[in-house]
Amino acid sequence: MNRFGFVFPGQGTQYVGMGKKLYEQFEGSREIYEEANDVLGFDIADLCFNGSIGDLSKTENAQLALLTTSVAAYKAYEEVIGWSPLVGAGHSLGEYSALVCAGAIQFSDALMILRHRGQLVEEFMKKGNGAMSVLDGIEKEIVEKLCQNQHGNNRLVTPACYNSPLQTVVSGEPDAVMLLEQEVEQLGGTFTPFLVNAPFHSPMMQEVAEHLKLQLSRYSYAPCKWTVLSNVTALPYEEAQVVELLTRQMTQPVQWKTIVDRMLDFKIDALIEMGPQAVLTNLAKGYVHGINGYSFGQKDDRDVLISSVEKQKSATSFFTKCLTAVVCTPNENWDVEEFKKGVEEPYEKIEQMEKFFEENKIAPDIKQLEEALLTLRSIFQVKKVPLEEQRQWINEILDETQTGEYFRNIDLGMEVGA
Repeated sequence: MNRFGFVFPGQGTQYVGMGKKLYEQFEGSREIYEEANDVLGFDIADLCFNGSIGDLSKTENAQLALLTTSVAAYKAYEEVIGWSPLVGAGHSLGEYSALVCAGAIQFSDALMILRHRGQLVEEFMKKGNGAMSVLDGIEKEIVEKLCQNQHGNNRLVTPACYNSPLQTVVSGEPDAVMLLEQEVEQLGGTFTPFLVNAPFHSPMMQEVAEHLKLQLSRYSYAPCKWTVLSNVTALPYEEAQVVELLTRQMTQPVQWKTIVDRMLDFKIDALIEMGPQAVLTNLAKGYVHGINGYSFGQKDDRDVLISSVEKQKSATSFFTKCLTAVVCTPNENWDVEEFKKGVEEPYEKIEQMEKFFEENKIAPDIKQLEEALLTLRSIFQVKKVPLEEQRQWINEILDETQTGEYFRNIDLGMEVGA
């Protein structure tokens, strides 16, 4: 397991106490909370760890708290694992977290942008003319048709997030959302009102989006150091698109189902959620067969992931051990041409494998480990190393790199792992 996709959660995943263990355990996480405190001028760490759920859930606080906690989780990940993901994405607010961690937006800039965004939303919410609801058990085509029917009655409600094949979030006028909930229930679905009265990701947020665009335009942005998929297009971000796409995100639906499908195209074998809970990973596991999911903000998941990756990191030293074995075993074959083809060239092949995995900070899979071990075995044979010495070297490599279990069914022509 070494092909990761990162997901960053949005508003609604906050809870009192989130991030506290990260703060206590990881220096990088502490530095993020302290930087946020300095930039914002108040103790956001205390709000996350000890505040009231009412204060923490206010939009102007929740967005800042979730950004900080998600980035703190990512910094902890970098501290103990450090492998870059193949792809990443953030759900709604989480898109800012993803762009910060990918290096496109400076953390301090994102804090100021989200502070302004939160204030704009709070001003909108004072009017009390918006609502959101999570609809489960209903296909998106049916939800879209129900929304269109509401439009025909001059009531505005639209899909806001396409989360999964049977989960869609809707936004709109409160009466329209309520009627839609009743219709969904009659069709056998369920609904969960979203505890915010701002219709995110709908045309009703156009005025907020225009003000946000002015704020976004005041900052500079950099290329992403790993692929981040956009909420509105489900395509990779480019540096010049940040202002445009984050503006459009306010009024257009989040294409989360398409985003997850596209992440799977990267052949990832695990989703890691950089946030306080496991909402997005659980959502994906609900309909993606066989996907592994971990929340780096939750200690149990974090410990399992760290343990697994440490074993894989040990596997990356496999190639070094193989090279050492080649150098340290005596040669009894004095045929120059045979030695070149059977020892020097295979040795260079293992060297190239070692360099690739070290530079890319990824772990080899079983086929690559098998290839290296069989190459070593071939080198031993060309050098005419005694069988018992070959066995000793190979057993030592398997023990020191904790890879013996991978080779139980591989025929090396000798008994190993005894």
